[in-house]
Amino acid sequence: MSQLFYSSEISDVTLIEIEKSIKSMIDSGNFKGAECLAADRLKSFPDSISLNYLRTVSLRYLNKLDEAKKSAEFLLTLAPCYGRAYQELAHTLSALNHLKLALNNYLLAVKFNSTLLASWRAIEKLSKSERTIYEQAKSVISYLQVLPRELLSVASMINEGNLEKAERLCRFYLQKNPQDGEAMRLLANIGKQLGVLHEAEFILESCLEFEPGNRLAQVDYVNVLHKRQKYSQAYHEAKQLVSAEPNNAAYEFLLGDQLCALNRVDEGIECYQKASKVLKNNEVLWLMLGHAYKMKGCFDNAVRSYHIACEIRADFGDAYWSLANLKTYRFTDNEIETMKTIAEKKSILDADRYHLYFALGKAFEDNADYKNSFAFYEKGNQLKQNSIGYQIENTRKKVERQISVFSAIKESTLCERGEADLVTPIFIVGLPRAGSTLIEQILSSHSKIEGTMELSNIIAMACQLSRKVSLAKGRVVGYPQILSELSIHELSELGKTYLNDTKIHRSDLPYFIDKMPNNFLHVGLILSILPHAKIIDARRSPMACCFSCFKQLFADGQEFSYSQESIADYYVQYTRLMDYWNQRFPERILRVNYEETVDDLESQINRLLGFIGLSFEDSCLNFFQTRRCVRTASAQQVRMPIYKNAKAQWENYESYLSPLKKILSEHEII
Repeated sequence: MSQLFYSSEISDVTLIEIEKSIKSMIDSGNFKGAECLAADRLKSFPDSISLNYLRTVSLRYLNKLDEAKKSAEFLLTLAPCYGRAYQELAHTLSALNHLKLALNNYLLAVKFNSTLLASWRAIEKLSKSERTIYEQAKSVISYLQVLPRELLSVASMINEGNLEKAERLCRFYLQKNPQDGEAMRLLANIGKQLGVLHEAEFILESCLEFEPGNRLAQVDYVNVLHKRQKYSQAYHEAKQLVSAEPNNAAYEFLLGDQLCALNRVDEGIECYQKASKVLKNNEVLWLMLGHAYKMKGCFDNAVRSYHIACEIRADFGDAYWSLANLKTYRFTDNEIETMKTIAEKKSILDADRYHLYFALGKAFEDNADYKNSFAFYEKGNQLKQNSIGYQIENTRKKVERQISVFSAIKESTLCERGEADLVTPIFIVGLPRAGSTLIEQILSSHSKIEGTMELSNIIAMACQLSRKVSLAKGRVVGYPQILSELSIHELSELGKTYLNDTKIHRSDLPYFIDKMPNNFLHVGLILSILPHAKIIDARRSPMACCFSCFKQLFADGQEFSYSQESIADYYVQYTRLMDYWNQRFPERILRVNYEETVDDLESQINRLLGFIGLSFEDSCLNFFQTRRCVRTASAQQVRMPIYKNAKAQWENYESYLSPLKKILSEHEII
């Protein structure tokens, strides 16, 4: 735990020193001096959040309440999601005896920073008539007031997105208290937020070794395992929690998540329903119940669950987007106006805002108002893109490395199929929204083929190989370079590992589908360790595919999809690499075109099954009658017969798609 997850340089040292001086004045009771210094420096830095905050605090302590209120309100125009600003406004409103408004702002304060102990104490005092809020406040206060001061600061920094400082302080604290379970939990949380899931998992494992009965750590551990798609392990941990406390609704909720991840959706729904009797006002529970119903094809129940989530929290963007993402749900005019109003509020999280923008894009698309539809899709994409910082160059480098490494590997060094390989994986690769769910639904309707889900095992294996030490060079050389040093036996063992690890998702059918689209980057790895695997390249008209990605808000990953330029470049790199794989592994990959499948379904089914080595079955033609669970955005669409009018929806937006069209045209892809 010595290396930082995150690092950057502090740039404006002078401003930081001024802020320290003002804080020191406030701590010593020199509120007038603090206010004067803050006001003076604001002439040079008028948009400084910290200076405006410190001036607001000083004004309140000086009992200049009207000025403090105006200062807090101005601060919220600069930082609409700053919890401490809402807390200051609430303190001021409380002093002015506007108690209802004060409570509302205290609740906003803890919404954006759940560690603000002063706000929770005020909420407890002001909400005794509202039992649920009162009990929640009491519970949080009990937790926060026993936290060491350093860890309370760490938790607050995490809430405010200051992960660098939080990590530094947390690691410093752990040096003095190496077995402190709460510090380890907080550090794992930082790692989780930064996507360093393997280290977060290791930290939580260590925490549970020191404190086997730490339930909070075990819950975090389940969530990290789930995030890493270690669903079987996550299920067993969640089952232990439920066994230890059978009446704990939160643990029942957690178990439901793991059961749904394992495609045991009926059992998952039972857990959610049981938990909902206690957690009636938990909007996330109702959201997950809606997702489970959607997987089952129970769309009326899904809609009802999403609506309940919206009723519980009016600004819950994910619930509105989930309704839109059913693809067949139509928003009423009143719902559209409600979403527009909520989306423009300053007091909502960016995540809620971009979910609402995407939902509005779909709502206006359904009304054939393509101008407004594109405007909302674009706003949603811009906001999402700002939150992830995708770098186009990274994908280009990955593709170049794959081509360079596999061009130097001889065919004879790749492993051969073992006699024990009695099951054949079918990998469907490509871009999202290219028709892969349709192909999966067709194939999984065959009596010998099992549909699973978008499995992360190959991607996880590539990550593990990237950290493997080269015996020849005595250091880490990275992936895919390390593949050139592995023996046939080692490659074969990796193949067995993949088959063993995916058993949890399948039964005993001789073929199963892995539908992770991003596996196109790892076709070389797949065919090196599983030479009998079948690779299906799902293609769709480039403009249709790319635009469909642009208007889709993905639950996780697919970070390339939030600008026209990055989508176009990603598509270029994808086609470049697939061209290379076809050259490197001739006759091992089948390209299946969505438009051709829609136009001539039976012919394409015969072609698919012929490539796999199976005979035709009528059930494949009637794929929409299959009742298996479907997780993707196309869940409802693939339960209906082929819909040909969807092929060229992008043409309604053609005048707005010049950046996308230009890049694809330059590479002669259109």
